[in-house]
This record gives sequence, C-alpha cells and structure tokens, in this order.
Amino acid sequence: LCTLIAQAQNPTGYTAEQSGTASPSFNLKNSVGFWHISGPRSYEPNNPLSIFWNNGSYNRYFSVLDNGRVGIGTSSPKNIFEIAGAYSFHSGGHKVLGFGYAAGGSGTSLLSGYVAEIRLDPLNGLFRLGVSTQSYTTGQTSVTVPGALMINPQGKVGIGTGDFSGNHKLRVEGSVGAREVKVQASGWSDFVFQKDYALPSLTDVERFIAENKHLPAIPSEEEVMKEGINLGEMDAKLLQKIEELTLYMIDLNKRVDQLEQDNARLKEENQSLKNKK
Repeated sequence: LCTLIAQAQNPTGYTAEQSGTASPSFNLKNSVGFWHISGPRSYEPNNPLSIFWNNGSYNRYFSVLDNGRVGIGTSSPKNIFEIAGAYSFHSGGHKVLGFGYAAGGSGTSLLSGYVAEIRLDPLNGLFRLGVSTQSYTTGQTSVTVPGALMINPQGKVGIGTGDFSGNHKLRVEGSVGAREVKVQASGWSDFVFQKDYALPSLTDVERFIAENKHLPAIPSEEEVMKEGINLGEMDAKLLQKIEELTLYMIDLNKRVDQLEQDNARLKEENQSLKNKK
C-alpha cells in the first residue's frame, strides 16, 4: 500500500517505508528528506492524523485532532481551523478570521480571545473589524469588541459602538482627532449685511434673553442636550451673531464719534463764553 501511494504521488522521486510500530505510519522519502504520515502516537494520543516534512528539522504541516480541529503548521490547533498559530477561523454563528491569541488557552484548550479579528454575522449582515480585548469561547455568537469598527448592511459605520439608531451614517463612541475637518454647508450668514436685513434692537434682544435664557435663533441647552448640534448649521448661526455684534459695534462706534464731536463743540462754546467774560 505504501509503495502504491508513493508511486501515485511521484513515480520517480520517492520510496515508501513503514515508520515505527506505535501507530499506523509511513514515510515517503527522497534524497532531500521525507514526508511522514502517521496516526495517533503515545505522546500525541489526541492526534489521529499528522503529516509533516522532515529535512533535518521538525516541521509540522498538517494535523487533525480527535475533536475535529485541523491545524496547518501546528500539532495543537486551538480552534476549528488554525494556520501556523497566527491565523484561525471560527464559525459559531459568526464567521471569524482571528489573528493571534489575546490571553489564556494552550494546547487544545479553547481560545479566550484574539489579538485582532475580522468578523461577519450572517444573520444580520453586521461586519466588524477590530482589536479584541473581550474574552469569548468557541460557539459564542454575541461578542462586544471595544474599539472595533463595525458596518451594518445599510452602510452605517460605528467605531467603538454597535448602536446604529437614528439617521447617522457614522457613530463614534469617544473623541475624534483630526488635523482638518471640512463641513459642506447648505447656507451662510452674510445676509446680515444686506440692506434689507432687520437687525433686532438691543432692547428686543435683552427682552428675548430675559424670557428664554438664550440668544435668538440659537438652540437652548435643553435642545442641544436632546438633539445635539449640526456643525455646519451651528457655525452659520454663531457667525450670524458675530456679524450682528459687528453691526452693533459699528453703530455704537458712530454714536461714540458723534458724542466726541458734540463734546468737543460744547467745550469750544464753553471756552468762548468764558473768554467773553
């Protein structure tokens, strides 16, 4: 049988031989080294099938454990399918590609987590990419991964959160740092400088503040806490108030100039009266 297998694989480069008596095993040898194929051994009783190439160093290529786990490059896969102890696939309701091990888990024990993972939940179409600090075991179908990036089937993106409620396309749990943020505004506040703009009197503004405890056209604290703010819209509203303040200051400056002129004229008149005496 060994000879037939060797001839089927390579009719000219290999010879076959029985390898040991502890388990059903044999070698396919050539001038460089040999492929070793064996069943369970006394020191690996849970490994019913292993295949590796030996050219002077021990290199494990393929193993199947009695619990159904398959390893490539390892004799002790820690999940359903593991490659070289660095990449592992897992299906327990979710489809997962995990990279490395976060903590715990040795030999044939279950993983306690991945250093990083790519996960797809086929039930709701949720895709997640992130670094795992949350432990879980094989077969668990609901895992929260802090800091993960998630995308739902509607194209909404969450960073550090799986809450896709509301109309937001992007939700971030935490702060956002950027060198530059550009908001495409739907309007601006330069209408304040148009001749037909009805600038509220300061008396009306004072009355509004006394009654409402916030500036006209600016949302109240209660509204902001409940609804948040639109950055582009709020910037336009704040600019509107700055432009209105500018107009008030221009008007005030004109009044001050007029008062100074009137005061200078009164001083001249007063000095003239003193001189006549």
